[in-house]
Amino acid sequence: MDFKKISTVFKSNSLTAKFAKGGGILAVGSFVENLLRFARNMILARILAPEAFGIMATVISSVSVLEALTQVGLRQSTIQNKNSSNDHFLNAVWWISSLRGIVIYLMAFFASPYISAYFGRPDAANILRIGFLVFLFYGFISPRIHILEKELRFKKWVIMMQGAGIIGVIVAIAAAFVLKNVWALLLGYLTEAVLRTILSFILCPIKPTLKLDKFYTAEVMKFSRRMFGLPIIMMIYTQIDIFIIGKILSLKILGTYVLVKHLAEMPIEFFSKIVHPVTLPVFSSMQEEKTKLNNTLISITRITGLFGIPLVAFFFLYGEPILNIVYGPVYSRLAIPFGILSISAMIVIISSLIVQMNFAIGQPNLHRTASLVRTIIFLILIYPATKFFGLTGTASAGLIAVNAMILIQLFYARKVVLLHIHEYIKNLLPGVLASLIIIVPSIVIKIFFIKEGIYSLLIGIGLCTTAWLYGIHKTLKHI
Repeated sequence: MDFKKISTVFKSNSLTAKFAKGGGILAVGSFVENLLRFARNMILARILAPEAFGIMATVISSVSVLEALTQVGLRQSTIQNKNSSNDHFLNAVWWISSLRGIVIYLMAFFASPYISAYFGRPDAANILRIGFLVFLFYGFISPRIHILEKELRFKKWVIMMQGAGIIGVIVAIAAAFVLKNVWALLLGYLTEAVLRTILSFILCPIKPTLKLDKFYTAEVMKFSRRMFGLPIIMMIYTQIDIFIIGKILSLKILGTYVLVKHLAEMPIEFFSKIVHPVTLPVFSSMQEEKTKLNNTLISITRITGLFGIPLVAFFFLYGEPILNIVYGPVYSRLAIPFGILSISAMIVIISSLIVQMNFAIGQPNLHRTASLVRTIIFLILIYPATKFFGLTGTASAGLIAVNAMILIQLFYARKVVLLHIHEYIKNLLPGVLASLIIIVPSIVIKIFFIKEGIYSLLIGIGLCTTAWLYGIHKTLKHI
């Protein structure tokens, strides 16, 4: 491995260096946080009943629903707008965010009995009301924290986001040993929100004033109008499975599904915390240069595929022993849905890069059509798929929907930034080739030698590591 080349990249002041350094800081913080979340789920799956996770899933899903109904793209607007460092701009963003948070909480407070009744748990209304306090906390966050993203300065960002997340995880684990119910999960959830709000003002303070600048308020609202409808469409897609499974199956099955889905989508969470905060400002810095946008999108997609596609192959082939070790024997029966969810997660990760580019050029509406088609297909398929094929049907319906979405995204990208689709697909092939390092030996080993178990999983981990080392080698060759 060429360490000298890596050192040269990190020491320069180029955009590539800023991308690498920012991504490195985010990677360390996100790795520690996700490792602790992973450990939390392993521990709590053995302490709490699956129903507790099911109830917590209803809280988080309800938060997502109400959040989407009033989402106006304040973070994206702050990063994309050239005047966002201005105090008057940030003041406008803070007031819109704060008022929005208060309105959502009041709506959620009065809707809680109806939401809990829908899931057949009218006694959970107070759990929902307390969980909904996150609307207030996140509404008051200092918007100056997003300027750190824009300028690719992520040390304070990691302290706020990952630091609060880590403490929230520790609180949830400690509380579970004492409370042994859903309140432990809720306490960790609220702790994260409170700490992020406090830390945002300590690290990136602003002084809100009652005087709103009309020009900057209009700038924020202009971007928001282009965002209109997109968060709602995305929310329906990401949360409808929770409501369908919880209604036609059971909260216990929902609880197992939530944990399995969370594990399958951990790469999305990790990716969104490392790459999304970097790619949006990088794309924004070249928003007028179509050729540069095109080349940058293809390059980042290539690197993403080199590491993501082999991981999907590993998850799909070794789902049963992974779930058995992580959550226990009950969960290993969901290996097929887990594998399908992993494939969907990879497609979402790749498509999210196109979404970030659309936001950067000030056209989030381009993603709205693709997301709408995905949501409509999912809505049509999910009920019959879940009813007749269980969780495998649910996962398959999602896979069909995300494939439709990325096809539409590529069509728009070809028109907007003159994306060469043939070149785009060609740059995913190294990731496919890297995954063969896992697929071919694994099939041979499973047929002739080891079927399942810890030894099989250890071999899979070794093969996945080898594929990633190949990915690092190919990435350094193209720098």
